[in-house]
Amino acid sequence: MNYDLSIITPALTPSRWVTLYESAKKSCTKYSFEIIFIGPYDPPDELKGNPQVKYIKDFGAVTRCSHIGMCSATGRLVTNGLDDAVFYPDALDNTIDLYDSFNNPKELLLIRYREGPGFGGPYLEDSYYIAKTSYHTRAILAGQPAHVIAGIVPFEDLNIPDDYKQGAQIMLSKEYFMDIGGYDCRFEHLAWASHDFCYRVQRDGGAVDLSTVEVLNLDQILDMLAPIRIPIETANNKYDGPLLKQMQQDPNIVNRIKIDIDNWKESPEVWARRFPEGKPV
Repeated sequence: MNYDLSIITPALTPSRWVTLYESAKKSCTKYSFEIIFIGPYDPPDELKGNPQVKYIKDFGAVTRCSHIGMCSATGRLVTNGLDDAVFYPDALDNTIDLYDSFNNPKELLLIRYREGPGFGGPYLEDSYYIAKTSYHTRAILAGQPAHVIAGIVPFEDLNIPDDYKQGAQIMLSKEYFMDIGGYDCRFEHLAWASHDFCYRVQRDGGAVDLSTVEVLNLDQILDMLAPIRIPIETANNKYDGPLLKQMQQDPNIVNRIKIDIDNWKESPEVWARRFPEGKPV
């Protein structure tokens, strides 16, 4: 079966998968959807045999898993999910309606979201989704943790236009994702891989627009010191951030648009930062 929407979810906490699926059912009632979980752990019994739920076992980094999931999707549209997320009721329906209203094959829609437990996270202003004014990107390009520095890094030495938008949560057509080559799987975590993806779409003449509704809440993302988050924070600050900065300092970056869709095959099969001793038994 081909679906209207595929929700691609790199996943580490199976105990939360049912909650994510149930929230998606309330968020996407007008359209058909599937959820593809990609990760090292088996799905809970409640989801086994559900035709809307697919599972791909992979021990790679988050970007690699997300890329594989996107390539495996059967939906005409693809979007991100996270297993610490909950979708708001009707939000996916409204977002698909908005996406379709643009009628643009090169459309990329940035998904509004909140970060914080119990839907208590702050509202993220439009400036958060613009590279020049996003404290998140400016911090990481300075080599500093994103949550301790705000908006003080000059962009003069970077080849990122002032009006470029960016975001980690996106919706676009599966066809355009494949055409532009998907994520660059040299990035370990999806945050900076997705920003790089957004820049490439804009360099390709694509439209990047910001959704008008909030779509999901990332319930646990602010717990930076939780053991499950440490490999992600280390990758963000010590590897992905410097890689993004190095790439965007290169004046030839403006010509880097479409990449090899099979680039994920060059990424490690096991994410050593998460599994230093190899695949768990």
